[in-house]
Amino acid sequence: FYTVPKNLSYNKISVYAYFVKPSEAVSIKASLLKEEILVFIATEQYYNDNAANKLMFSAQAVRLVRTKLSKELFLKVAMFTDGYTENQLNAVANAILNYNKNATFIRINTVDQLINLINSGSRDSSAIDPKRRVKEIYAFSHGIVRDTNEGVIAFGYNGKNYKKQELDNVGFSNVKKEVFLENNKTNFYSYACRTGIGTASETTSDPVKINSLAQKIANHGKITVYAYMRRSQYEYTWGTS
Repeated sequence: FYTVPKNLSYNKISVYAYFVKPSEAVSIKASLLKEEILVFIATEQYYNDNAANKLMFSAQAVRLVRTKLSKELFLKVAMFTDGYTENQLNAVANAILNYNKNATFIRINTVDQLINLINSGSRDSSAIDPKRRVKEIYAFSHGIVRDTNEGVIAFGYNGKNYKKQELDNVGFSNVKKEVFLENNKTNFYSYACRTGIGTASETTSDPVKINSLAQKIANHGKITVYAYMRRSQYEYTWGTS
């Protein structure tokens, strides 16, 4: 059993079967990939007067790390900083690291930085690492559909910088397909409202899934996307295990 080290400095290993000495004739060469998990936490500037709702996105991210991602070696949690105090940002970072000491907590404030993280694993660079792939993405955020029926994961909803913090189909087109696993094995989980509905109508019983942001992300990245048609509700997870 071989565990890939966190600071991987090589991209291939050779496995030899031998009795006396290694032999190329019975060796197998394997490529090594870091399969990274990314968690994105939105700003919360809509429920500023409610302490619990203020931290609802970050609380869900902490819960995810605690219940599912505590043993992952290659985990990055990125949090949009607008609207949060320094104490709140530090509390979330400390909670994440408490449940997974291998995790990296990153502060971001634009979708461009989010896209860099998907493409390269770095907030400030878009250079692709050939030894790295994105295995899973989680987005905890508000979500809207514009009047043009274009879906948006609204990481800066109701904030002054909302335009720089919206992930739509045009923005996601800047993500490089080669950073994902082959054969649709990368999963994208959007907990934003309306990512899967494909229409701006608030009352429709006939969603246009083919036009949804979820479908467009799936088509572009050749990945599997899980998304909500209408509202994502967190109320039944508060105070639970």
